Amino acid sequence: MHELNDFILGLFFADENNIIYENIKFSKELTELKKQELMVLPLKFFGPVFLTKAYSRSFNWIIKFIESTLSFKTQDTEDTSIIQSMFNLNSSIITDKGVTNLFAIIASPYTEDINFIYKKMMDYIHPSLLQVRSMYRQVVDSEIKVQQLLEKELERGINLIEYSLGSTRKIYWKEQLKYYCVGVIERKRSRDLSIKELNIYTFSKDYPLRREHLEDIPSYYVFVILTEYYEKMTNITLDIFEMVNVNSNIRQIELGAKNKKVLYLEEYSEEDDIKKSYGVILIPMEDESEHVRNKSFYKKNLRKMLDGNISFENFIKIINPHFILEKWAATSDIELEKIQEILDKKD
Repeated sequence: MHELNDFILGLFFADENNIIYENIKFSKELTELKKQELMVLPLKFFGPVFLTKAYSRSFNWIIKFIESTLSFKTQDTEDTSIIQSMFNLNSSIITDKGVTNLFAIIASPYTEDINFIYKKMMDYIHPSLLQVRSMYRQVVDSEIKVQQLLEKELERGINLIEYSLGSTRKIYWKEQLKYYCVGVIERKRSRDLSIKELNIYTFSKDYPLRREHLEDIPSYYVFVILTEYYEKMTNITLDIFEMVNVNSNIRQIELGAKNKKVLYLEEYSEEDDIKKSYGVILIPMEDESEHVRNKSFYKKNLRKMLDGNISFENFIKIINPHFILEKWAATSDIELEKIQEILDKKD
């Protein structure tokens, strides 16, 4: 078993009315300000999880998985907790009353078996929460009693996840999907924030493939805000737990809706205090096309471009020759509105 200050562990449950229950384990003495920040953390993490029709056209998209890589702000690692993995898992169950969500924040010194933890959330913790709530609402007409029981069930769940931490990550057999890229996101930021760019590249607004694939993603607007938002939220979490010498960097985000799936992969580099991140928005596709590739193809070319082995222009041609080099900026509300009004418009 780990020392508790070696990891961060939080488990949040949101019912169909978006009422949130939480359990967060920590051992360090926190200031009152940090405790207040900790109390609102579940609300912030759950914020974009419910991607309703306000952001998409036909489906209710839900974030399933977010993984971050971690890097040191400086080379001085003295008195800094060493954590290898930082990820979020979201289990969503659709009932006759609506959608319930169980969200976990996990930071660990080990490379955790994410599938093992997610299976426990889906097969045991989440169903148990629903069962307890349903059973006691029928017997006891008291929301306070139900709340107490849900909190106890969350505590059991977080103990179960804690007990599972440190398990060696296993290699699971799964069908190797191939993906088609529908967008590239570029992020640049200097430490003093004198440089701050957020751009998206994709098909021309008049190109038929842009309109055709709009049903396969929540929206381009959603993707440009998600990458920034969850990287910021992860860094806020690290700061609350005084892991002040560590930065998070989005590595992967997975979204789902009914039988649809979208995968976002990102790589980054830092030079002269400027961080550059590039990510690809991918949709699974069974077509035997030369432009439908596996995950490793995209990761390899992201890395080659960031390492300077291929130019950005050539990278775009390799990833999808139908893309144009015109960039859509997304650093202001006006620019984001333009993306919604033009790039996300199907007609």
